Parts: sequence; structure tokens; C-alpha cells
Amino acid sequence: MHLEFWRARGGSSDIEEFMVGLDDAQKDKLGLGFAVLDKHGLHLALISQLVKLVHKDRPKVYELRSGNIRVLFGIHNGVYWLLDGFRKKSRQTPPNRLKKAVGRIQSII
Repeated sequence: MHLEFWRARGGSSDIEEFMVGLDDAQKDKLGLGFAVLDKHGLHLALISQLVKLVHKDRPKVYELRSGNIRVLFGIHNGVYWLLDGFRKKSRQTPPNRLKKAVGRIQSII
């Protein structure tokens, strides 16, 4: 599995900054989640509820869950694009976060 951070035209990446700002335990949990996704694939990650499909229309956007940390990602040409990250405070993915992630994956494809 190949991971890439979405970047703005100037090269900055708020998702990368978000992940760098996590404590070591949170980083380890996210790393484990991505390792499971890599080893067992998207289908098993969806079944196990490690990953949730949060935007069903094209382009699809998925949410990797690790405690209260969420990373929204999309897949294009075999690359897992990390689009946004946040601490979840409610049951639903915030609509503004989902809209941002959909716009970002659309800019990639």
C-alpha cells in the first residue's frame, strides 16, 4: 500500500501536520490501523469496522478509526490519499470535513 498526504498547491498539508501533532500512542494506533489495512485489504477493514465508507458516491471517501482519531482517505490508482484528520466529537462525520475530503480527492482524480 502506498500512502500520500494531500497537499495544497504551495506544498503544505494540514493532514500531515495533524498527524505529526498526535502523541506517540495515537500515532502507533493509527500506524497499526494502516498496517491492518495494508495486510488484509479494504474489504476486511470495512467488515471489521476499522474503516467506514463515509461517502458512497464517486469519489468514495473512507474513514479510518482509531479511538477518537479519524483520518479520511480516498484511493486513486492504487494510492491511498490521506485527505483530512480530526478528533471525533460526535457520532457522525462532520459534514464540513466530509465536503473538504471529497473536494480534495476530486482535485487528485
